[in-house]
Amino acid sequence: MLAVVLASFVLLQPSAQAVGQQPQPPVGEFTADRCVGATALDPATAVEFDLLRVWGQRLAEYNEGNVVPLYNSFGDNDPDTSAPVCGVRFVEGTGPVSEWMYCTDARNEVCAGTTAEGEIAQGSTPIPGYVWLDGNERLTREQETVIAHILTHEMAVTIENTGYFSSTASDADVSTRATRQQLVWCVSDLDLLAGDPAAAEFCAQNMGPEQQAAILAQVPEEAVLEVAATSTEPVMAGETAEITVTTNVLEQPIVLSSTGTGADQATVAVCEGPGSITDGILTVSGTDPSSPVTITLCVTGPAGSQVSLELSAESASMQHITWSSSPGTDAIACQVFATFETTQAGPVVGSAQVSFAEAIATGSFQLAKQVTGDAAAQVAADTSFTVSYSVDGQPAGQLEVLADGTPTAVTDLPEGATVTLVETGLPVIADINWGEPVFVIDGIETDTFTVAGDAVAQVELTNTASTVVTVTESPSESASTPTTETTAPAGDSPTTSSATTGTGGSLADTGAGSAASLISAAGGLLAAGLVGLALARRRRLQGQSL
Repeated sequence: MLAVVLASFVLLQPSAQAVGQQPQPPVGEFTADRCVGATALDPATAVEFDLLRVWGQRLAEYNEGNVVPLYNSFGDNDPDTSAPVCGVRFVEGTGPVSEWMYCTDARNEVCAGTTAEGEIAQGSTPIPGYVWLDGNERLTREQETVIAHILTHEMAVTIENTGYFSSTASDADVSTRATRQQLVWCVSDLDLLAGDPAAAEFCAQNMGPEQQAAILAQVPEEAVLEVAATSTEPVMAGETAEITVTTNVLEQPIVLSSTGTGADQATVAVCEGPGSITDGILTVSGTDPSSPVTITLCVTGPAGSQVSLELSAESASMQHITWSSSPGTDAIACQVFATFETTQAGPVVGSAQVSFAEAIATGSFQLAKQVTGDAAAQVAADTSFTVSYSVDGQPAGQLEVLADGTPTAVTDLPEGATVTLVETGLPVIADINWGEPVFVIDGIETDTFTVAGDAVAQVELTNTASTVVTVTESPSESASTPTTETTAPAGDSPTTSSATTGTGGSLADTGAGSAASLISAAGGLLAAGLVGLALARRRRLQGQSL
């Protein structure tokens, strides 16, 4: 008769489990839940009593914090059955948890039966309840890790003739559980299976040394799954929110789920990093679990939505196998049950939340430069002018525009905002003076406008370029200007009159100073003329007297 060691695992255990947790206060008789997955028979009616009932010795063992076997994979109480077996144990904060327990030693008795009086038995022989053990000396740490992976991941297998088995290893039904059990035995009892050619071939194809090494390469010492939104600020509807995921759960399924308002309309995609999403399953690529990999998810959602994205992964690294067994009797050596103590609540989980605000209408403006004036042709086409702008009185930015009229645009301005434009930099060009800048916005001369949603304000900035006029003084004529000397009559002082145009190199006189000089010169000429006339008259009179 083939006897077994059963490995026990809670697939989605909802809270942390410590070995030997006891309900406080002790509970009374109750009906346990079925383990996940279908059975050929209903355990509540398969035999003369309900196999889900926890009473008698079963109840005493449960209150002591031990695992209590309920029924086999078929749903009945056959003492000669093969693994796995459904068992129940107490989990603090949750209560009774039912789980499938898989064999890890094919040489001992099952010891998973129950008598009509609620006693744990092997066949019809009552046996002591289970006690916790320090470990299973038969298995290495690597073997335990591979078995944990098998029991936490649905796996496809290659098999020519399924028969009693399935092409999938899982807890779904009798056949898939038998396939999963066979994979476990490929790890724990390969020497025993080697005598069966079909079993040996199954192990070689599906759980040989290469497959086990690949599993070990994927399993980190401690699973990491960190999820965070890159910003806590709402994202405008129509735009993309980003969530970073850092994990060392590599080449293994990570389940994505979204909740919250608008979650049914949200989309999630990998936008950066080595990952892919298929049917709600994220797979992150990598070969070294000691080096976590970071990817970026891009999320979109409708206006007004708040989407919570949760990522969940089953990783063998978070499971620790613990062992328990009935001492049996002198004639009965019982199997060791391997149970998994989960080090944190449920599978490794990470989550982040993003929100999408109502889209705000925006507008823009487009500014082009025009240069006019008599010196416009001297301004090169690539000459740059600087214009600053403020939004609702707050400095918002600046832009450069070219003299050739190429327009420059500013976008994404909130609807209803007031924009003010100021030209803050004029290029320095020799012999050119700049006039005051003139802004014309949508045909109106102004430097301020109100942003209209989904509209583009057309702004024209005109600068007048004028030629600088330079006035220079003629060279000094003082050296060539004759000096007129007249000898005054006796008793009169000689009068000297001279006219000059100023010192050489100086600017011409202008204004009142120039007029005074002209009047002074004219007065001198008039005086000289009068003197000459008097002298001529005197000579005539002297001539007459001779």
